[in-house]
Amino acid sequence: QPFELKQLGPHLIKFKVKPSVLWIWEFKSLPDIFKKYEKYFSKVYVQSQFCYDVFSKHLSIPIEKINLKSPIHEYIDKIGNHSIKNTKVKNILKKTTNRIKYGFCFDLNSSIVRKNPINLVKAFNRIDSKNSVLILKFRKPRGQFVNKIEHDIFNEFIKISNLQQNIYLID
Repeated sequence: QPFELKQLGPHLIKFKVKPSVLWIWEFKSLPDIFKKYEKYFSKVYVQSQFCYDVFSKHLSIPIEKINLKSPIHEYIDKIGNHSIKNTKVKNILKKTTNRIKYGFCFDLNSSIVRKNPINLVKAFNRIDSKNSVLILKFRKPRGQFVNKIEHDIFNEFIKISNLQQNIYLID
């Protein structure tokens, strides 16, 4: 996203041939920063009709919709034999042995509102079972949150999650 390009601005003007970019956006409105950075690119690739419509409406460079396919089918049969190297994950799995595990993975480089982990945490807290745990694995934005609302929601999510001993966060 262009939010991650702020420090690269001076370098983007050095390209003799403008690169293409893959952008994904989940809102009907488009922040001005997209318009500001479009001049550095020759084309925007998108993965959905929604993104195509939003970018086409707001940007003046070519937009092209492409099909993206998950490579999960290439490694799904190897998951059972995989040795987990991440110490935090290993410790959580060890602590939660013989407990019912619920999990959710999400990336905060796009809308925390749409992914709604706060409601997930609140719903999980209504389960009256000491035998259940919720494991939430997420990635914080590479740069900054899109806006203050997203940042505030993230802080509330962390606060609510940390109040429960049966909720584990992997960041």
